[in-house]
Amino acid sequence: MKSGWITENPFQGMASEIKLPKGEGDEFFAINPFSTEEREAILEAFLATTACSKFSRVKHSHYYPFVFFLFNTGARPSEVIAL
Repeated sequence: MKSGWITENPFQGMASEIKLPKGEGDEFFAINPFSTEEREAILEAFLATTACSKFSRVKHSHYYPFVFFLFNTGARPSEVIAL
């Protein structure tokens, strides 16, 4: 409306109708798909290549820095690949 592209805001007043779920404060909205122990186990498995086939040309430890970076930054895989 400020730029003059529209004359009427169809969403005027709708923000007050949005009800947020009741939770435990900020902790309720935190996204933690893995516990610290699970994250460490995943990283250790990549580093030790425990799930890698003996016939594989590229060992899983090759991907350890990538997965470590993903866990520690919270960046999306596509964003990290672009870097």
